[in-house]
Amino acid sequence: MVEGLVRTLADHRFVVDARDDRAHSLSERELTEYASEISFIRYGYDSPEWRFQQVRDARILLYGQGPVLAAVAQDGLRSGWRRLRILPRAGETILRAAAERARRDEGQQIIVETAGPDPAGDPLLRDGIADADLVVHVASGDDAEALLATARRCADAGVALAQVLVRDADVWATPVYERDHRLVESGWRWLVAGQAERRETGVSWLTGPVPSLIAAPVVLACFRHLARMRPERTGTRSGSRIDGTMTRTDLESLTTTAHRFHPHPAGGPAAGTAAGTAAGAAATQDTIASLRAAERVSQGDLLARARLFVDPYLGPLRSLDEEDLPQVPLALCRATVTDPYGRRPPSAVEPVVAWGSDRETARVRAVLAALAAYGSLVAEHESQQAGDRATAWGMDLLTGAVRRVPFTGGDPATKRRAYAAPLGAAAGLCWDEAVGAGLLAHFEALPVLGEEAGAPSVDPVRESGDGDGVLDTVRLLERTGEVFEFRDHSAAVGLPAYTVTAAGGAVTRSVASAPDQALRHAAEHALLSWQARVEGRPEAVPSSRRWAAGGPPDPAFLALRLLRVTGRTPVVVPLVRDDVAGSLLPFVVQVVLCDD
Repeated sequence: MVEGLVRTLADHRFVVDARDDRAHSLSERELTEYASEISFIRYGYDSPEWRFQQVRDARILLYGQGPVLAAVAQDGLRSGWRRLRILPRAGETILRAAAERARRDEGQQIIVETAGPDPAGDPLLRDGIADADLVVHVASGDDAEALLATARRCADAGVALAQVLVRDADVWATPVYERDHRLVESGWRWLVAGQAERRETGVSWLTGPVPSLIAAPVVLACFRHLARMRPERTGTRSGSRIDGTMTRTDLESLTTTAHRFHPHPAGGPAAGTAAGTAAGAAATQDTIASLRAAERVSQGDLLARARLFVDPYLGPLRSLDEEDLPQVPLALCRATVTDPYGRRPPSAVEPVVAWGSDRETARVRAVLAALAAYGSLVAEHESQQAGDRATAWGMDLLTGAVRRVPFTGGDPATKRRAYAAPLGAAAGLCWDEAVGAGLLAHFEALPVLGEEAGAPSVDPVRESGDGDGVLDTVRLLERTGEVFEFRDHSAAVGLPAYTVTAAGGAVTRSVASAPDQALRHAAEHALLSWQARVEGRPEAVPSSRRWAAGGPPDPAFLALRLLRVTGRTPVVVPLVRDDVAGSLLPFVVQVVLCDD
């Protein structure tokens, strides 16, 4: 019974075995003055005196400006920092006075010097980083370049870093990064990509205790880092942590939320930049071979992965939700996409809307359309970097040979209220689905589908024999009370191809490998058009197909048919340019038609 009681007390850290604690050199005065901090460490970790000594011995550099910087300095000194150097960009006198007021013991060394305006070229900051064990950088406003420059300098020096960005309405803070500073840069790049969307209040919330409330978790994170108070989990090294998170504090409500982010594509190799080299051809050939051999991703797996990529501030997908879209008779889902390079704010990238007979299908299709848009944005950036001679490696779908094609990503001649992926950009749950969707989009854009002359009217139910659920969709169309006319363009296209008109106007076009697939897609799109018109939501009708419905089509067969109709050679270009997007779904492509 006694052994069980002691074991329980030890498991909950009410009693500890201090025989193996590491030696320390804290003075009796330090042990008395900082007894509460040492007890805080002892509750969860061994060797508390030794751990606290690491806090005392650490050389800490504070850099930046504003009241949050002063609050970090004060809270840090109160927590036991002994060797503190402060490089403010302004307000040196005020900071020195604030630091002196927070001094807790006579042994604390405080140096305050004014930093230069340029973090990239300031020798004082360079020397300060080289001499520090931990850097805490507090920036304000739109000073993203200072954040990136400081992160690079700390990475080069191998110095741990924590950063804080104070804006008009919110504050962003990173954890303490000890080694992978590229993640720090990625977080700021994702935030800057959507900064035009942030809310400007015109009110200064940094009054009273607010700076201290912001500084407290920053100082606590630094304390835990310096004292080696990192969670030890099964299968991980002591000191490991979850990378890719930042916290946001809303200054009006003081609500704090955690946000996950992934490495930014700017930090990885760009596939398009090697377009003029033999290495680029070999890399593209290997990529396509691996994609063709890769297993199909299930709908459930795709949605589970997508949840990790959705974040309103730091995600490649800012949202994936039904929102206020009408859900009857078809389920609808909208996704908003981030331009990762910040050339366009999220409002300048056209949201993608997808539909389905059920919620899961609509959400899967929305993810596919969103990834096609995201991939084309990354490819557009690479092509703009290359200028007028931008090319990309792709695979000729007729011969299987890898070749170079002119590639500009988005179409600069297209005038839109917002960016949308170019024709032929598509995604799928497997390689054939993605390529097939891009080919079918070109078929559905053929001018011949707009010509009613010679296209006979057909009964969709009789044509399909109720295959693939066509009958249910047509019955829903009949219940709308409107007259829809199906016309068959298969003879002109060389594939099952249909258009649907209502009240004398074209509603939709549909091409597929099999008649039932084409008819169901046509009927669903017509039903969607009616649903959007009745609900007053014209934006719910997508301008182009980004996915293939039904079973995976045969890309070689579709490519041959498209060559016969257009006289142009279909070439597929992989759009996944970074490992992060590839981990979500690698099957994202753009089919380009070449004149040779």
